[in-house]
Amino acid sequence: MTEVQGQSQPSVLEAVFNHIVLPAQLPGKEDSDLDAISSVLLNITATAIHEFQSLTDNRYSQEFSLVYKSISSYRQVYIDGILSKRILLQLFQHLGFGEQLVLQVTSQNAALIVRREFETLGGSIIFEAFETSPTSQKALEAESALQWDFPIIAVSIPYSTFRTLGFQQEIVSFLEQASKESIKRFAAVTNKASSEAWESRDTVDPSIITCLMMALLEATGTAIAPSILRKRVRDDVCWNDSVNPWRRNPTWLILRVALQKHLQYLSGAEAGTIQYKFMKCFLLQSFLRQILYKTHPERSTILKAKLCRRMAKIEAAKTQAPESLKKVYDYFFDKINQRVVSVNDLVDEHIARVWSQYRQSIERRVDPLPGYADSNDTTLSLPNSGSYLSNILGDPGIYIASTKVGHKSNRLPEVPKDARRDFAVFADKYYKYFAFEDIIQHVDTTYTGLADNTSERCIQISKQLGKYLDEVNDLYKGMPEAFSGLILNILELWIAIDGYAVKAFPLLTQFHPVITSETLNSLHIEAARDLNRLQKIGDYLQRRVQGATGFVSIFVDPAKGCFAEKYVDSPAAGPIFKELQGRIEAAAEAARLRKETEWREKSNKYESLNNQILLLACQYYLSNDTPSVQHHDDKNCTRCYLGRKARRIKIKAHEYPLPKNGPHLRAILFELACPPAFAAYRDISWRIISTLALSGNRSQNKPRLLVHQYSELIPFFKSSAPVKTPFYFSRACILEPELQFRGNNFVSTLSYSSGWTILPSGAPSYGPQNLSGTPLLISTTRSIGIPLESYIFKLARSPWNGHADHATIESY
Repeated sequence: MTEVQGQSQPSVLEAVFNHIVLPAQLPGKEDSDLDAISSVLLNITATAIHEFQSLTDNRYSQEFSLVYKSISSYRQVYIDGILSKRILLQLFQHLGFGEQLVLQVTSQNAALIVRREFETLGGSIIFEAFETSPTSQKALEAESALQWDFPIIAVSIPYSTFRTLGFQQEIVSFLEQASKESIKRFAAVTNKASSEAWESRDTVDPSIITCLMMALLEATGTAIAPSILRKRVRDDVCWNDSVNPWRRNPTWLILRVALQKHLQYLSGAEAGTIQYKFMKCFLLQSFLRQILYKTHPERSTILKAKLCRRMAKIEAAKTQAPESLKKVYDYFFDKINQRVVSVNDLVDEHIARVWSQYRQSIERRVDPLPGYADSNDTTLSLPNSGSYLSNILGDPGIYIASTKVGHKSNRLPEVPKDARRDFAVFADKYYKYFAFEDIIQHVDTTYTGLADNTSERCIQISKQLGKYLDEVNDLYKGMPEAFSGLILNILELWIAIDGYAVKAFPLLTQFHPVITSETLNSLHIEAARDLNRLQKIGDYLQRRVQGATGFVSIFVDPAKGCFAEKYVDSPAAGPIFKELQGRIEAAAEAARLRKETEWREKSNKYESLNNQILLLACQYYLSNDTPSVQHHDDKNCTRCYLGRKARRIKIKAHEYPLPKNGPHLRAILFELACPPAFAAYRDISWRIISTLALSGNRSQNKPRLLVHQYSELIPFFKSSAPVKTPFYFSRACILEPELQFRGNNFVSTLSYSSGWTILPSGAPSYGPQNLSGTPLLISTTRSIGIPLESYIFKLARSPWNGHADHATIESY
């Protein structure tokens, strides 16, 4: 047998090890190339069966020859995760007695076992279907292993019906299409923003195969009660900062079920199970030999322990078996026992050698001491200290003890340069702060009465206060008296800023200032001057709180009565926001029309590639083995190249950028054209609150998306506004996901939710919000056996008023 071509790199074998052994430590994300891993699993299994067959004599050669042919057919028909229609049709036409075909329908999370049974009058064809991977919920709920019965359903078809060309062509066309297409109706879904969204991180419902297809077969055959195979299926869901979690490869489960079912049919339930158990042990020891020198010794030990446990279980089962089956046990023990012992010895030797090398690498080398010291070792050259000593001796301030006996120098010892530099750095911060504090205390906050002056002065003083906060940092940490004076300086400037902001935006008087006079009760004030300042600040804050109509501040979530809604609707705002909304809506409509055109073009391109694929056949070459084996030519196969080209067709979703109506719409418009003076006031107010009032150990949730970073709104953002406290979307919107074709459907490569909440960056969320855009998802649908028809799905979202989402379909 040939080795795995181009697939046996250590990284691929490490991934295969995880799926075969299922160790305690697993990756936190989905494997990068699932098809390559499935191919390696198939090659490893086929190689092990071929070697195991060579160990047996004529007693079991026929059984394992049929099993090997079944796995070889599995490899041939399963190309890049898709069933080949041409190869499958050939296999159907040449299906012999006792032969079995294993068909994995990847996109439907299902598998089929097709077997021709030994019967008179031509026999019958048995179709058995089962699910290949459990849902994430079932895998996580299981305390140890899941107990599964295989198959779910079985149907018997008369061979006279099965052999007709029309029947076979319909079956292979159905299976090829089902292996390529992902049907949204059977996909996993999750609730996001009060609507159902496609969930790529969970498995698909296999009903397309287990229900629909088997029901069609039952109409031409008969439903039967198959022999049930109960297996313990272990799986896991490991997810750590990735799009999709790690799941056990379903190909490994399909191989185990298919092997055991086939051997049970050929040799009987009990004898077939024994053969399967020995076959699996042989496969494990073969895989252990393959990865022994390519993986970490710890992983080799895990696989060795797994192999030894399986052999011990078989030996324990032998003691309780009847005499007729003990002969089967003895036969296979005699065939593989020596190989298992030898691979265990290889593992022990390899681990001992690696451990010995490691100990030698960390062992400390201690050379023996010489009996006599070298003459060079008794002389100190001092190449770097000579000049330093000469300078000391040449300094006139130094009095030599031999000439000035008992006289001491009147010079104080100098401070080392490093100490002087450290002290200068420490003191410089305070010197700069004291100088800046003197400037702050003399800031002119006088109101001139000019309308234009209020906005300018609000921005200027806000900038100066921001610089002041930058200089302060944590200079007064642990000094309550000094820190109290600092707070007085900050609040005096903030009161001036607030006064200018109120004059520029009279609507502010209706909103709570957040900062209240009660927050000043804990300050440590001693000087009479500072007490007077404290009283003035407290009186101003009390007047502001009393003038507000409630406890709603400018920092609340967008809701009815928020500042953005009232300001946008007020006459003071002018027509700027209406004009902005009109420009955004016009641009969104133009983008939607362009997206529809792009969608039609890519749909036509995809259909054209599919039509070319239907006219071509896969290319194969014969290996140099004896006998020759037919292999698929992955590099030069035009049909597969066109298939990959079709699967690479992607399109970005278009999302309507604005909410339909209400306070959320006005909040976004307000953020896009926020008045610079209000932005400066809000920024500095939030900075004071977050710096002086909020707890230091509060959770810092990273915003999903800032408003001015949202791609659909970037062209309309008024960049001149000095927004340093940006508002953000607390839930994910579409964020330009790419949609790619799966069969005849555009499928999103990113799970999304279009629920939006606008909050200041760093602010806590005060309850659930319900805000959504209206994305335009572009898709096509195709029913099996029905010509392609194109549709545009418009998700008409209405969570603004609490109603569920609904979809309208427009046919073209």
